[in-house]
Amino acid sequence: IHYRHSALFEATQRELEQLQGMGAGDGILPAHEAALDGYAASARVQIQQLAKRFWLTYWRSPHYNYNRAVVVFLVALFQGLAYLRVDTAVQTGLFTACSVQYQALLFLGVVNMSAILSIVAQERPVFYRERAVKMYAAYWYSLVHFFVEIPYQMVNTFIFLFTWYWMVGMRSHPGSFLFWWAALLLYNFTLHCFGVMAVVLLPDAQTAATVCNVAKLLWSLFAGFMIPFPQFPVYWRFMYYLDPLAWVFQSVLASQFYCEGSGCPLVWILDPTAPGTRRQVPVWEYIGGYFGVNPERMWAGLGVLLGMSLFCRALTTLGLQFVSHQKR
Repeated sequence: IHYRHSALFEATQRELEQLQGMGAGDGILPAHEAALDGYAASARVQIQQLAKRFWLTYWRSPHYNYNRAVVVFLVALFQGLAYLRVDTAVQTGLFTACSVQYQALLFLGVVNMSAILSIVAQERPVFYRERAVKMYAAYWYSLVHFFVEIPYQMVNTFIFLFTWYWMVGMRSHPGSFLFWWAALLLYNFTLHCFGVMAVVLLPDAQTAATVCNVAKLLWSLFAGFMIPFPQFPVYWRFMYYLDPLAWVFQSVLASQFYCEGSGCPLVWILDPTAPGTRRQVPVWEYIGGYFGVNPERMWAGLGVLLGMSLFCRALTTLGLQFVSHQKR
């Protein structure tokens, strides 16, 4: 009571009112340190600090980066030796060439999706505290994390393809190699973004891992390899179009086997009209008909993968902004 009626109280109140009315350029805070849009720093400073932070996080996480690089190289080497120079002139060899591409895509996607779960789960509680004090904007946090991943993905996919591609007898044209690299890179990004989204939106890492495992099983089932697309029931075909593995699989098949004209490679197949006999047909005619691959969708598949990755990243950004699973 005595303090509220004292001269000290009145002087303190006047000083507080003066400070509340001051901002950047008023002599209290420098303009570059003033709060912008409710945050403690400008967008440029946030991006710089986040880039530095994520670079250090990745550099100090050898169990995430270097382990997956070693695993990718070993898988490429062992798979390349197991399927060395597959002969696509016979029906069994042609199916083996399709199978090895399907296996490579499935395995690399699962590795990328599973490896990121623990990293994001460790960072999530820290981000909740930073979000509470307005340290970073959610969209800058999500965007910088996306771009920091790019060089690691490029290096890992190149290590795999450079080791694996020619060993298994893929098409030697440089354009086909670069298309395979672009398709694999976008596919890995899609599953990477899906894993990040799952951790951000779901209560804990265990739940996110369960959802990712279910998604992996569904994607492998509806990718169009174990059950070719022409054999899908009509009411299940929507799952094919929602499957990132299906889009990348049909794109790489088209890049490897599509051919028009009289000089296209041929394959010996069993003649269904004459049991016990074989006949030669163009490789693309057989692959395109059996798997239902449309060459006009080859580039569209890459666009769909890019759209899927951006969609997952947008949901991740919204989750970072509005979702919280803190228990205290």
